[in-house]
Amino acid sequence: MDRVEGKWKMSQNRDAEDHANIIRELEQLDDLNARLVADIMKTAK
Repeated sequence: MDRVEGKWKMSQNRDAEDHANIIRELEQLDDLNARLVADIMKTAK
């Protein structure tokens, strides 16, 4: 393997309301990884 390509997607293509709803739902889950993703999404917009 010579290289790996990928994309960093954190729902940037969503409108502000959808983005906020996704973050809120992730924060309510009893899952550390979901809350970490929510934190990343707050800064990735």
